[in-house]
Amino acid sequence: MKKTIRTIKLDRLTNGAFQTLCKLISTQIDELDDASFLFFVSGFKQTFDRFDQLMKQIYASALSSQLATLDAIRDRDYRFFRIFINYTLKSRNTEAAISAKYLDVIFRNYGDVPRMSYPDETANIGNIVGDMRREGTFVHVKAIPFAEEYLDLIEEHNNNFIELYEQRTDEKFSIITGGTFKARKALTASLRTLLNALEAKLLLGGTAKEKEIALKIDKLFEQANQEMARRGNGVPRKKGEGEDGDDNNNGPIEIKDMTTEEFSLEDDFHEIAEEEHDDNAKQ
Repeated sequence: MKKTIRTIKLDRLTNGAFQTLCKLISTQIDELDDASFLFFVSGFKQTFDRFDQLMKQIYASALSSQLATLDAIRDRDYRFFRIFINYTLKSRNTEAAISAKYLDVIFRNYGDVPRMSYPDETANIGNIVGDMRREGTFVHVKAIPFAEEYLDLIEEHNNNFIELYEQRTDEKFSIITGGTFKARKALTASLRTLLNALEAKLLLGGTAKEKEIALKIDKLFEQANQEMARRGNGVPRKKGEGEDGDDNNNGPIEIKDMTTEEFSLEDDFHEIAEEEHDDNAKQ
């Protein structure tokens, strides 16, 4: 039989890309009003809702709110210390003013740290603290009243942030490798069943609307294949593959199951945007 919907290896999609693809497919199948599809559509939507909930849980972790609070504290500490050093530059205490110049240079080398992403800010605060504690520089910290106490406070709050950040990362890892993996397997199976049912209906003729929906889903798969190829985790199609009359486009829909070995976490973490920032906020 000539396939209407092309082959796609869904196991190569990241969790975020798979979530988006299934959401778009869900919109298309809402128009499948034939009673014979109700069971398959319902099964797909139920498994998608489960997977979607788990993905949202990753993005909206309760730890993220706590992390934002700790980040605001260290931002406040950093900015206060920076203002304090600037104020000391104008001090009548010559020794303190000279030492403030040394510390001011260190600050300037790192730019506007509080506006950086979580990982960059964490690393740069650690570097600044390390620079100021070096032999030959720490003497200037001690020469400024209360500067050593402020430096200790910044380091403590940055370490508190690191501890919670690592805890949140472990939480996400647990969600992705546990419930999300099982939910994605179930969603992949229900999607295969749904599309096989649609292909079977088209083989018997199908309505104009069903053919249109199948072509739209095929287009979504094509876009997903192109995105995988662009990211380097897809297999390019051979010339003529999927075209009318080509043998490679015959046979059952091939939606490949995932295995534990194939389940990649790296790209999924890249897609989590909580650490991204713009001119107004970090996330």
